[in-house]
Amino acid sequence: MAGNEYTRYRAKNTDPAFSGSPRTKSDKWQLVIERDLPNPEFVPKAEATDANGKDTRTYKQKRRSKTEQRTKMYEGEPVTETKAKEAARLWMESENALLSRGDGAGMGVVEYIDEFIDAGAGNVEPSTLKGYKNLLNCYIRPEFEGVALSDLTGKQITSWLAKLAARGYSQATRVKAFRLLNLVCKRAVKVDDLDANPCDKADAPKQPDPDPNVLTEKSAKRLFELLSTMEPTPLAVATYLGVYMGLREGEICALQWKDVDEAEMELRVHKSIGRGEGKTSTYVKATKTKKSKRDLPIPSPMMEVLQARKARMLSDLEQADMVLDGEEFGDLYVIGYIDGRYKNPHVLSKEWKGFAEAFDLMGSRGRLCTFHDTRHTFATVAIKNNVDVKSVAEFLGHSDASMTLNVYADATKQMKRAAADVMGKAYD
Repeated sequence: MAGNEYTRYRAKNTDPAFSGSPRTKSDKWQLVIERDLPNPEFVPKAEATDANGKDTRTYKQKRRSKTEQRTKMYEGEPVTETKAKEAARLWMESENALLSRGDGAGMGVVEYIDEFIDAGAGNVEPSTLKGYKNLLNCYIRPEFEGVALSDLTGKQITSWLAKLAARGYSQATRVKAFRLLNLVCKRAVKVDDLDANPCDKADAPKQPDPDPNVLTEKSAKRLFELLSTMEPTPLAVATYLGVYMGLREGEICALQWKDVDEAEMELRVHKSIGRGEGKTSTYVKATKTKKSKRDLPIPSPMMEVLQARKARMLSDLEQADMVLDGEEFGDLYVIGYIDGRYKNPHVLSKEWKGFAEAFDLMGSRGRLCTFHDTRHTFATVAIKNNVDVKSVAEFLGHSDASMTLNVYADATKQMKRAAADVMGKAYD
């Protein structure tokens, strides 16, 4: 991972009251080192000249190299400008020594994370990699561009998290960004690129309390009134699968007719549609966790909806003069298309958003419900109607019931109140 060496250094006094004299001592020196790197945006003139001979390149595309600058504050007793420059020179030499080692010790934080993601981040799903890239570019890069991994401190990380909070980013976002940085730093320690994980010395953000936005009673009533008048469209069928069975968008989009056992009234949830790196890129993958791979009993009203959807697809095939045998039909996606394509979960979410806005489908937290909130609605309604928590966890694909208890605490509180009332009368 060796790179071009730093070749320039200087010291800048940041004290506004500083007289400017080289002999005046100060402790507010900013040390600066720089190096020139190949500009990845450079385009040769010959490749960017139009038919009229005009150079169409932007300013950035004309530059063959770009300057990378690193800064840090001098820490120590007040010194003169000459000594501050000497400190900058020594820092530059130490950084060049790290670069010459040929490992990740001298890399910048952003560069190191970028390479970690490009290497597959420990063989994670493409959808997870997409999330990592978003976290890096939106929340980590603006703060740590130009900061060396070896210089990263817990104090810097704590300050960064405080800035994110001050800018209004949610606790969940801060947790995700910190988790990525912590994951990378742990990996750096493991491969000897760091001696210790600076995240261990930071004030880590706490995991936010679950905040399920369940359809209100009024909105739920309106939703079922609307669904009763709708044809078995992909949106309608997906909504039923959300409120009746608690499935995720990706799981619903990945359901094929061979996963529907009409005789046993069971549904095989063994796949999901993941989101790739591009805005519209998707792929078929395994479910979120091993526990998410599950066989579920289908409620009778849900079975009727699925049968109506099947009849509609068979009718569409007939109108298109397409003849499929049983196995070929089984490969079609339940809310997909007769040509064999599945529905993009992102498109499903957007369709639901428009639907929810049009009919004002509000949730218990005072905001419009997302499609994922149909899953929360399923769980809350099930628990409030005395379905045991373990069964609800099985439907949701949670790894254990404690997760379900934690997320749906409001609903389980009502169950515990009912249990207390029962026990209050048990010994009468």
